[in-house]
Amino acid sequence: MRKWISVFAMIFLCLTFSQGVHASAMQDVSEYDVCDDEIAYAEDPMGAESVPVLGENSAEEPLVGATEQSYPFTVVYRQSEARNMLSEINGFRTGSNAWYWNEDNETKTECTGLSELSYDYELEKVAMQRAAELVVSFSHTRPNGTDCYTAYAEQGYTYSAAAENIAAGYGNPHAVFVGWREEDKDYSGQGHRRNMLDSDLNRIGIACVSYGGTRYWVQEFAYSDEPTTETAANDAETTVPVSVASDMIERISLNPTPTSVSVREKESVSLPIVNFILRVKDHWKNGPVARPDVEYTWSVHNTSMA
Repeated sequence: MRKWISVFAMIFLCLTFSQGVHASAMQDVSEYDVCDDEIAYAEDPMGAESVPVLGENSAEEPLVGATEQSYPFTVVYRQSEARNMLSEINGFRTGSNAWYWNEDNETKTECTGLSELSYDYELEKVAMQRAAELVVSFSHTRPNGTDCYTAYAEQGYTYSAAAENIAAGYGNPHAVFVGWREEDKDYSGQGHRRNMLDSDLNRIGIACVSYGGTRYWVQEFAYSDEPTTETAANDAETTVPVSVASDMIERISLNPTPTSVSVREKESVSLPIVNFILRVKDHWKNGPVARPDVEYTWSVHNTSMA
């Protein structure tokens, strides 16, 4: 006699915590630590959908009443490559090409006498966290619904001015630097350029993560006199917790393959593989789907059968 048993997957999320397209945003802080309006500079996609992007979302206020869940994601950091961009940025700031269009798009501001940015390894930690978060939501709004500058506070980083550039899909640091330079854009499209040429910023931290074959890039800028201690570049696979607000989630999918199994009496079969997909607002449509690293268990309703 053949017996059929239906098996149901139940997903239990494993919560972990660790240290740890382009868009630009700019923030100034007053003496009362009140943020001025943030600026994000939108940019139209550059041709076909498969091209890299320099993202375009402005920061938002935290979501009210939303709950948060931490999801672990395994990414590959490429910090040696990211740090290599510093020399190009400083060459840009101190070279003859340091200019940007004024709002009239007819006159330029020549950025003369700019000092080089110093590399800040604490600011790099902020950039590394934000790079992992771009896998989930490509925006200056973090997946937990707060603006990008809350990542500074989480690292205990203090500053008087800050800015962020983000990008996705570029294969190497030179390519994304050229994209952020925006030489063929008018004033409205040179937000990233202005961030790199801002005289009110003296520090930078840069990050790159690879996930599902796509690279995500972040520049975090600040004006700060905080001490910084050099650390070795992380070029390894790393699991990073990403906090996601319930109101940011568009869809959670559990896709077992196969969807059912049959078992003969006294026989055994392999259980289905479960693909857990998390879809969050502002996920880059050309990027890989976000698949959190979760632990799951199986149960059978009638243990006398299996």
